[in-house]
Formats: sequence, C-alpha cells, structure tokens
Amino acid sequence: MAMPKPQSSTFREAPPNIPNIFTAAESNDVAALDLALTFYDVNERDAIGMTPLHYAASTRALRAINRLLEHPNIDATLADQFGRSAATVAFQCWAELSDDIVDRLNPVCYPWLEVHRS
Repeated sequence: MAMPKPQSSTFREAPPNIPNIFTAAESNDVAALDLALTFYDVNERDAIGMTPLHYAASTRALRAINRLLEHPNIDATLADQFGRSAATVAFQCWAELSDDIVDRLNPVCYPWLEVHRS
C-alpha cells in the first residue's frame, strides 16, 4: 500500500548514491534511510506535505518509524496539507491493523493529549 511520491518544489534531487528518503522510509529499509538522512532533512516534505514519517506509517514500517523518531530533529507533529498526522495516515491505510503503529505514534504526533493506555 505504498503512497505515491510526488516531488515538491523544494525537493532536492540527491546524488545517485543517496536513496530517496520517502522510498527508504516506506520500504522499512533502515540502512537506506540512514544513508538518505545524510542528505535529506528528516522532516522533508513531498508535494502534499507528507514527511518520511508519514510514508513509513503508511506501510506499517515500524523499524523506519523508530529510526525516524530517534532523530533529534524529527517533528512528528507535522501534518500534510489534508491535516493528517503520521498516526492518522497509518490508521487510514490500515485501520485496526495499525494499532501498534498508532499506539507508537500518538504520543509523539499529539503530545498535547494526555491520554495514556494502561
């Protein structure tokens, strides 16, 4: 259920040895993601405002999600132009199958909510 990768006007074409950050995130390829992060901003946006975290959430790429959330400059609260957080994208793509991803993302996508599961 891969998301399309439209290019934004600010998207920089990487050198041939650097993977596309969106592809690396959605394919759960942490090694490629680490390499992509040497060139791209962790909060890079596509034409509709989706970030690598949105792409990883759209495919339930938990290893990529965890790697992105470890990055010191990640802003997990970013929404795309439709107002969707990465947690919302995960739920829209996978419904109940995304519970583990949504549970991981909700505290960082919506830090102002103080709802905690026990």
